[in-house]
Amino acid sequence: MRCDSKCLVKFIFGFLPILTWLPNYSIKEYLPGDLIGGITTAVVRIPQSLAYGLLAGVDPINGMYTAFFSPLTYTFLGTSKHVSCRTFAVISLMLGSALEKYVTAHPFVSATNESVSSISTTMANTGNEMKAMNNFDKKNCLIKSNFSLILLVPTHQVALGICNLGFVAVFLSDPLVAGFTTGAALFVFTAQVKYCFGINLARQKAPFALVKTYIELFTRIKETNIAEIILSLITVVVLYPVKLLSVKYKKKLHNIPIPIELLVIIVTTVISANVNLNAKYGIDIVGAIPSGLPGPVLPDATMWPSLLSDAFSIAIVGFAITVSVGKLFAKKHNYEISPNQELFALGMSQMTCGLFRGHACAGALARSTVKESSGTKTQFSDVVSCVVILLVLLFIGPLLSPLPKATLSCIIMVNVRGLFRQVLQLPRIWGLCKYDFSVWILTFVAVALLGVDIGLLIGVAGLLLTVVLRVYKPDITVRGGLGDTELYRDIKKFNKAKEVPGVKIIRFPQSPFFGNREALQALAAETISARRKHEATTPCNVGGSPGGVKFNPAHSFHTVVFDCSGWIFMDTMGMEVMKQICKDFIGAGLQVYLASMQPDIMTRLTK
Repeated sequence: MRCDSKCLVKFIFGFLPILTWLPNYSIKEYLPGDLIGGITTAVVRIPQSLAYGLLAGVDPINGMYTAFFSPLTYTFLGTSKHVSCRTFAVISLMLGSALEKYVTAHPFVSATNESVSSISTTMANTGNEMKAMNNFDKKNCLIKSNFSLILLVPTHQVALGICNLGFVAVFLSDPLVAGFTTGAALFVFTAQVKYCFGINLARQKAPFALVKTYIELFTRIKETNIAEIILSLITVVVLYPVKLLSVKYKKKLHNIPIPIELLVIIVTTVISANVNLNAKYGIDIVGAIPSGLPGPVLPDATMWPSLLSDAFSIAIVGFAITVSVGKLFAKKHNYEISPNQELFALGMSQMTCGLFRGHACAGALARSTVKESSGTKTQFSDVVSCVVILLVLLFIGPLLSPLPKATLSCIIMVNVRGLFRQVLQLPRIWGLCKYDFSVWILTFVAVALLGVDIGLLIGVAGLLLTVVLRVYKPDITVRGGLGDTELYRDIKKFNKAKEVPGVKIIRFPQSPFFGNREALQALAAETISARRKHEATTPCNVGGSPGGVKFNPAHSFHTVVFDCSGWIFMDTMGMEVMKQICKDFIGAGLQVYLASMQPDIMTRLTK
């Protein structure tokens, strides 16, 4: 295969989408919106990034590193103008669960030579010193395994992107993703309870981890820190109503949300520093936060075999959510995105975060909506946002050390409200498609009871099962003409649709192949039976199942027309079945026509 200069240029421009929009950037037309959008997004991103760092099981500052490096990388490689690529609650939860599972299975992985040598003298240590040492080792292990896992996630995404395998996201349908994220939101919410009550709850193992967590909570309820409860209640009472008002009066606020989260962080940090909440009332605080940008770190490849499955789950879920958000805004603003390039861009963003002490990232709908509604025109708004984040990292970060962790937990708990509200979609989904409703419920229940990883697998298996059921029991319909028009519709759904005298128009909605051959054969048998018994009084059920169509016994027919407009392929078994059906119809005295069939299928069928 020969590649000329045009091919090379096309490849470079496809690899670096920034080269396609930056040379045409209009300062007058785009810069004002990008400045406002970038600053607004940064104001929202700062408190949430700190909170999601805590949710991921690492330090809050690691969330800030993610908020800086992921959108900066995405600016060069991403094709969506409005996707906000940064920390995301569900991805942070999956990351935290994977890290906790790894640390539990490898309790001595973090032991350095120094900590190993100190084990011989542990008999002289007090209980508190032992606990502090164990917590220190566990924290180091979490951070070390985090970097290894985050650098493993993009290997899946980049490899899939290079191989043009972005289509794998189709196996995560919208109902499945909604059920999954709603179930995961229960874990996100529950993970914050320990900070609000001041009780150090252990992360429980699946299955029934949620039930075990709340049993432990109520068993140890007497250990509650009253000061943390009061602080948490006040924080939620301030956050929740203002968030609702921000949504209600969005137009009057010119789509710029009230920065209540940032204000709450500033106020609680100032109060904590002046009153010394940690020393006087035992309120857990963030602690020392380094200033500046981190240096690169290399992963420990020996951890990868144990983290492989978790990395793949995070990679696929993160990509599916990011692409769905990107497609939503691309359709709204009339431009296109490349799923394969998005997969590659997300993978490189993850890789940058892993190298510079961040954690997993994805496109979040809520912050992408803030970014779009505040006037963003291009990806340059992410550069503006990163400049604001950089200033915080360089000059403001250390000042946040007295920040109570309960404040960050309340921010997370209030923000998962949007995920819980997905339950309100269920009545609409039930009315549209019972299969999608079943996938939603199955995925939600599986995630809630069995955990996010097993629940996701069960959801995908359930989705594939519904595909098989739809193939096995297709919705076969009889068509009738609408008046003098050339339109033909289902006679059961359209009262004005009337069958053509002597002609039976049948729509088989799927392409004939080995999976639905039995449905086709049953349709043929019932059609011939209806032809021979058209004078009978008992309706004939077509399709061999309760979902089949019923022939009107008063309507005799001599011709059958198959509506083939929905047939896009036909395998050898499908061809053999259709040929046999045509022979059977002719043998029963029926004329048969295949209407609106694609030429290439017709060519192969007539060979």
